[in-house]
Amino acid sequence: MSINEILERLNLTDSILKENKNLKTLNLLISAFLQEIPYENLDFFHKKIPSFHLSNIYEKIVENNRGGICYENNTLFAYLLDELGFDVYMIFCKIKDTTYISSDFPHLALIVKLNNKSYLVDVGFGQNVREALDTNNDKYISVYEDIEYYIKTNKNTFSLFSRYKDDKEKETYSFDLTKVSLRDYENIFDKVIKDVNTVTLLVSKASKEGRITLNDSFLSIKTKDLKRKWEISSENKYEVLRDYFNIHV
Repeated sequence: MSINEILERLNLTDSILKENKNLKTLNLLISAFLQEIPYENLDFFHKKIPSFHLSNIYEKIVENNRGGICYENNTLFAYLLDELGFDVYMIFCKIKDTTYISSDFPHLALIVKLNNKSYLVDVGFGQNVREALDTNNDKYISVYEDIEYYIKTNKNTFSLFSRYKDDKEKETYSFDLTKVSLRDYENIFDKVIKDVNTVTLLVSKASKEGRITLNDSFLSIKTKDLKRKWEISSENKYEVLRDYFNIHV
């Protein structure tokens, strides 16, 4: 596996290899990942259980220009950060809204240690915060796509909250700092039989000022000044994946 090829997939040059391993560089990598690699569940839509082994994830995302779910995107990003010299490890999170995924399946995110602080990093949750958040700084609010993101702490448990402006806050997920590894989730879907009729296709990728999302039969594009949403026919879905997400399946 080539770090340079991963950076190329993120539309970054190898000059970042010379950058200091600080918060600014970390946030640059996060932003690049989210703008180039979509969250997508096409494998489930095609009744295929994805492999979470790093070599298979690399082949899928880097060589085949795909995206993935949290277990794939965050696994690849953890590998990249580790290779670049960041102190990173994986954690499980408990999702509050289980309408999309069952509570039996924890969300995978990352913790990066910088200057004796623990930062939450997540490139595998679709619409989400686009920078690292200090887990012990409940004063900091990060705003992306007109949504405020912040962390609340309760002893050794942390919660990521989101809130649309002038709206009620919503707990996205809770977590602690317990480290997990591939063996904790590599076979997590082995006993699950997915019915294509019950899986909602979801592909979402951040842009510089907004987001583009294919959700079931609807494509939505949001920018700073524009919001559009229209229905896509079944015959045109793969054309949309190709033209809007550069995904060829």
